[in-house]
Amino acid sequence: MSGGAIGIDASAHKGTLELSKGKTICVLGSGFFKMYPKENISLFEEIGKRGLLVSEHLPNFPGSRISLIQRNRITSGLSNVIIVVASGTHGGAMVQIKIAFEQRIPIFCPKLSLNLEPNEGLRQVIDEWGGKETDDVYEIIALLNRNEKTRMKNQVTLSQFA
Repeated sequence: MSGGAIGIDASAHKGTLELSKGKTICVLGSGFFKMYPKENISLFEEIGKRGLLVSEHLPNFPGSRISLIQRNRITSGLSNVIIVVASGTHGGAMVQIKIAFEQRIPIFCPKLSLNLEPNEGLRQVIDEWGGKETDDVYEIIALLNRNEKTRMKNQVTLSQFA
């Protein structure tokens, strides 16, 4: 899931859609009739067929700098974890991390020793926002499985009182 920006967002959506049963969610910062960025319109159309497109805006809203930033509260709110791969100290990724932190969404990043670029923001993610360094995708999957078991246990407990 992402906001469908050019770069890693679009690559993640495309990679997911290449899987035979791949589904993905894209939260637009614009309306459905003015999808942004225009370079990704064919990708958005494919996501609409095999995934989910979400927008909180009127159909003809062209998007704005603020709406592109505000959609981050939706993308992180719908996510079980946030993984930031590379980032400078400013920009959309850092806004996303701050929002996820406030929403208590677990944050992961690659180990700094991998020297991915740009990585100035990764230190900030770890120090200020509680990001956990990892080089093991199974660590993230294990966390997701634990969270799902906890959620299921809580549902059973709550349903006993309904």
